[in-house]
Amino acid sequence: YVSLIAGSFTNVSAIRIRVRYNDAGGTSLAFVDQSIITATGTPQRFSAPAGAAPAGTAYVVMQVVANWTLAAINLTLRIQGPMINSGDLPALFQATSP
Repeated sequence: YVSLIAGSFTNVSAIRIRVRYNDAGGTSLAFVDQSIITATGTPQRFSAPAGAAPAGTAYVVMQVVANWTLAAINLTLRIQGPMINSGDLPALFQATSP
């Protein structure tokens, strides 16, 4: 879940979820950019289906990537419950406290 809690998207052209595949030494083997995030003040769920990992993958890393123009930006995103699932259907985020 992602929400914009301060600032705005002024001068930001895109915010995406990136799934990066790293080898055992931490070197990036490949990445897939998905889902342009259009966050509001209300938490929204975003997903990034990425497919099969390339050979040699030891770690899968999820990142939030911003593209902006050469100008100042001012935004704060709240990222809640990030998760990486294996399979076709995403699991639901399970709250662990009331």
